[in-house]
Amino acid sequence: MSTKKSKNNFMVQGSILAIASVLVRLIGVIYRVPLTNIIGDEGISNYQNAYNAYSIILIVSSYSLPLAISKTISVRLDNKEYKNADRIFKASLLYAVVVGGLAAILCYVFAPSIAPNDSSVLPLRLLAPTIFLCAILSVFRGYFQGHQTMIPTSISQIVEQIMNAIISVLAAYFLVRSYKAVQDYDNVYIYGAAGGVLGTGAGVVAGLVFMIFVFLLYRNIRVKKIKRDKSKNIMSYSMIIRILILTVTPVIISAVLNNCTNYIENKMFFSVTSDLGYDETLVKQMHGVYAGKYSMFVHLPTGIATALASSMIPSISVSFAKHDLKETRKKAGSVIKFVSVIAFPSMIGLSVLSGPIMKLIFHDSSKLASNLLLYGSCIIIVYSLSSITTSVLQGIDRLYVPMKHCAISLVLYVITTYVVLRYFEWSIYGLIVSMFIFGANNTILNFIAIKKYLDYKQEKKNTFLVPLVSSIGMGIMVFGVYQLTFLAFHSNLISVVLSILIGAITYFVLILLLGGLSEQEIMDFPKGRKIVSLCKKAGLLS
Repeated sequence: MSTKKSKNNFMVQGSILAIASVLVRLIGVIYRVPLTNIIGDEGISNYQNAYNAYSIILIVSSYSLPLAISKTISVRLDNKEYKNADRIFKASLLYAVVVGGLAAILCYVFAPSIAPNDSSVLPLRLLAPTIFLCAILSVFRGYFQGHQTMIPTSISQIVEQIMNAIISVLAAYFLVRSYKAVQDYDNVYIYGAAGGVLGTGAGVVAGLVFMIFVFLLYRNIRVKKIKRDKSKNIMSYSMIIRILILTVTPVIISAVLNNCTNYIENKMFFSVTSDLGYDETLVKQMHGVYAGKYSMFVHLPTGIATALASSMIPSISVSFAKHDLKETRKKAGSVIKFVSVIAFPSMIGLSVLSGPIMKLIFHDSSKLASNLLLYGSCIIIVYSLSSITTSVLQGIDRLYVPMKHCAISLVLYVITTYVVLRYFEWSIYGLIVSMFIFGANNTILNFIAIKKYLDYKQEKKNTFLVPLVSSIGMGIMVFGVYQLTFLAFHSNLISVVLSILIGAITYFVLILLLGGLSEQEIMDFPKGRKIVSLCKKAGLLS
């Protein structure tokens, strides 16, 4: 009974964080539209270049902290070691202040060397204080995730993104307007990007304030638990810091290697296209479409995998610490299947509606924008599976294994990127090819390792084949509905919305008819009982 409840809670918490992640990314897509219109594709390129460099520094300073803290705290809480859990939190705060502060200073000082080009230096320097604040925010999120509740993290992410959206657009608008007023067009794109990144810092401040507020509300419960704790084996702060470093280091290296692709592709793309004689403005515009429009949609569904991965690690760590390999395998299998069920229709849907979606959201009818999403949606499935399998390995204490896999994939990625850019001259489309190879190689290596360390082999029919077939059927329906509704209403908005709604229903019906989801699996989702009841009334479940 407890096992079933634990599994249900694990999936529900993961779904909560996944829903929040989708909302955050939807807000990101929405505010990116006015931001792109204000600062242009060239400004977005400067913004994204600075943000990619900032992301790598953020990974080193704080990205892995929620994972390390939640993983460490969850095991202590399961053993009712509340004093040790509290000590882990305090030690983590100290770690965040020192490492985050140092990273922020280095980012500001060495921005000219870190930024891919001169136009990205100012936006990167403005992001430096955010690195320090993010480190502290990560500690609070990791603390609550260690309690296996994703609600505070989910709400804080939404609060952060709303504030980010508001300040980014307003700051970019006023800065661009001021420089256009004096006809200083050389600085329009630089300061436009700078205004965009100001929202990132404001968002982190808002998220941190919310998390501190929740932490203070939880204070009395925390104090009572600590007083009831009769544990004699109290961990020293030096031991906790050592555990954090040992946990954080391989995760940091894995994440840096995984996210280095953005930084490397920027450097190589601008360098190789310059050597080949491409017009610099055209290159920036192409990269702006790739980084500011295409990437936004691809990262929307992959964010679900990232959210599920975050919620899974504390739960799978507890099961593994108890040497309950059967439960560990069940959790790994459930979350991998859930990711596949989301990733496949996302991939097919974005591919089929690539042109209409780009036109609807960004008012961009260019072949470049449409083709990037058409051909590039394939990386959704490999990146989603790469993310979730990496977290499975991290949850079972094989922290260095994903690091090795990322290193191998990165070498392959660099070689592929150079070849497709230099010799095939595939321009911006070459980045999609190398990204797919990176994600696919990482996924394959991770699955091999999971089989080795957990003696586990992923079920293939209902995890991969049924979602793929159902997605293809959905894609055919979506294409047909869009064409018919556009002929009837001559409205791209109505056609896209109706085709997405009917497509979602079609996919759900097909996957149930093909036996891709069992009644118990649906029950494990939020509002699972209501969904099962509706399915039975519709004759989709016996």
